Amino acid sequence: MFEKICKYLSFGSIAVLALYMAAMTVLEKYSGTEAAMLRGYHSVPFIVLWAVAAVS
Repeated sequence: MFEKICKYLSFGSIAVLALYMAAMTVLEKYSGTEAAMLRGYHSVPFIVLWAVAAVS
């Protein structure tokens, strides 16, 4: 059971990260690099997603 939860958590967090980074790429194109860095790549949810992916 634990392995199944870890598998879904791992792949789920990677999928959400991919969507998040795609959205930040669009934001960067239209708003500039500074906006993408402040609102996206250096935000708490992005860091938490990376931590969850790394731990799982």
